[in-house]
Amino acid sequence: METFKAYPYDDEGGEIPFTDPIDQVSVSHNPDFTSMLKNEAADRVSDYVMFTHFENPRPGVLYRMDVDLADDCTLQVKSIEPVDASEWGGIWIPCAGSITSWNSHLGSEEYEPDAKLLAANVTYDEFKAMWTEDEVGGVSDIVNFLRFFGVYYPTYENDMDLIRSTFNPYKYGHVVEYGVDDSGATTVTKWYTMGRQALEMAEILPDDKTVYISDDGTNTMMTAFVMDTPKDLSSGTLYIAKFNQTDDKYGGSFDVDWIELGSATQDELAAMVDNITFDDIFEYTEPTIEGQSCSCPDGFTGINAGHESGSPQCLKVKDGMETAAAFFETRRYGAMMGGTTELSKFEGVAYVANSKNGKDEIYAAMSDVRYGMEDFMKKGDAADNYDVCGNNDIRLPYNPCGCVYQMDVEEIDGWMQITKARGYLCGDTNSGTNAYDVCDVNNIASPDNLVWIGKNNGANSIVVAEDTSNHQNDYAWLIDLNTGERTRILTSVYGAEVTGIGLYEYEGCSVMTSVIQHPYGESDTDKVDSEYSQGLDGYVGYIGYVYQFHLKFI
Repeated sequence: METFKAYPYDDEGGEIPFTDPIDQVSVSHNPDFTSMLKNEAADRVSDYVMFTHFENPRPGVLYRMDVDLADDCTLQVKSIEPVDASEWGGIWIPCAGSITSWNSHLGSEEYEPDAKLLAANVTYDEFKAMWTEDEVGGVSDIVNFLRFFGVYYPTYENDMDLIRSTFNPYKYGHVVEYGVDDSGATTVTKWYTMGRQALEMAEILPDDKTVYISDDGTNTMMTAFVMDTPKDLSSGTLYIAKFNQTDDKYGGSFDVDWIELGSATQDELAAMVDNITFDDIFEYTEPTIEGQSCSCPDGFTGINAGHESGSPQCLKVKDGMETAAAFFETRRYGAMMGGTTELSKFEGVAYVANSKNGKDEIYAAMSDVRYGMEDFMKKGDAADNYDVCGNNDIRLPYNPCGCVYQMDVEEIDGWMQITKARGYLCGDTNSGTNAYDVCDVNNIASPDNLVWIGKNNGANSIVVAEDTSNHQNDYAWLIDLNTGERTRILTSVYGAEVTGIGLYEYEGCSVMTSVIQHPYGESDTDKVDSEYSQGLDGYVGYIGYVYQFHLKFI
């Protein structure tokens, strides 16, 4: 529960900025990723610590739970407290995450705020006019976040200088690491070294050097961060993927190349972040667009990169600002350097040591194949704005049900590079549908979180969690990589997503965390008052236990 005043709500429960806040506590129904770490502090109140993300409202919040693990593999909560991230300017939109081999929680900040909205030439009336209710990372989120600094409407009315001096967009959209120090206190570090984007999650590979990062939203990218020293996130090199399509069947097939964006340390980026603006990094102008043709003035590069509606732009990096562009405007700069910025709703990433074929693999979820992933189309209809000025690297048929991609990994130049990608499991609208389910109920729809089941228990499976309005109930699926068999292991209430999936193995117990977010939030809002409804509150729990070597769910 957050302690900020709330803006009034519209008829659908959305907050309405640019109105006077009302004196009530703002309550979140949006828990997300939940980790479980060993508490190794000498003077500890529990043997384990769990961190839980809350995405909404803005600003985001994390809670720490101290828990013990009983002999029967059940968890007992000892205490709950909010995490203080004020030294980093608060947390933006904490979404998915992972844990490290060194016993820490890698969190995220999704849908980074668009710094161009705060460019020097933007007036207050223009800023206010750009507010749209469903635009994440936009004006609504920025003015909601001002509450973290005690700035409410109408204080900032007609005062862009106040908004710009209060809110620095470049401090948000990063990987955030949480842990427990030797005294038992919570530690928080926001890593600028891994770039800035609509950060869904980061997954560290077994070399403890290579990190793959997913970028949620529309016209997004895949990046890799390679540490200079294993287990040290404070310095390294950032890369963007270039997808070279070889086939358009069943989610498509691709050869994947990597384009280096730059190298930096945390210290040099931390010294930079307080003193840069969009205008410091770029010169910019509007492109000339005629149909599918795009042109920019000499010296400018045309790109199309994020978020909701496609964004054709002409940009030029100012002299000496290449490092700032790479690490604080990663998607824009990556597009300028030739990387692919056409992915749609790029969600979970999971490393798998596939015992069926003996290969290292990455599995990645695209919640739907649409917009930039199509060929000058929007959900199957002709549209130019998602591909014009861009590379149009990806040209696939529209699939509202999404796909899980299988990606080959090879060690090249000292890090674990993805070299090929292909559709592994795609949802389907051609069978198993009904009035409530657009996608086949016996298959996935809008895959989101992924987790590998098999590191220590001998299985060769992944769990795929859904975030969809194309199934009336969202599911979590157990996918056997040996046989392809799909088994539902969790079903959500109406209008909710299944998220926060993670497997934690301690003391002979395997505990799978699972979270239900925003019941009745995306569909069936009229059923929230039915006799079977448990209300709007989200759920944070676990499937306990997953018995090692047998995967027995009880």
